[in-house]
Amino acid sequence: METQHLVKALKQQESNLQKFLDSLLKHQQALINHNLPVMDEVILVEANLLKDINGVDKEVVKTINQLSAQYSLATTSTKLLDFTKAIKKISMNDYVNLLQIQKSLRGLLTKIQTINSQNSLLIENARSFIKQTFTSLAGVNNDPILNRRV
Repeated sequence: METQHLVKALKQQESNLQKFLDSLLKHQQALINHNLPVMDEVILVEANLLKDINGVDKEVVKTINQLSAQYSLATTSTKLLDFTKAIKKISMNDYVNLLQIQKSLRGLLTKIQTINSQNSLLIENARSFIKQTFTSLAGVNNDPILNRRV
């Protein structure tokens, strides 16, 4: 069967997601260590990786549509899970391969969500700390920190 192109795209997506996870972990360490240069670097890397992920996602959807039409599969969905279920009737080997890749992708996505949630908490805590510091320095009435009359 000609699912090799789909498998190749999914493997590329798996690689992209792993790089994104590594980037998020690096971002987390930069947040914890207050390393602004590393944070700036990681944000650029993440932006480029997100572009790559979106590009591969579009390629996967296109390939699923082509394969569904080619094999007259009874699925109108472009979801990988639906395609995998439909392909089971045609090729058990392709079904097993796609299922393994899906499991790996799902695991990576779960890890990415966890790290992303942790990073959000770190950022919220930092923002809260800064807000509390300014409130402590300026007072409740937002008095100026510096006397402008010099």
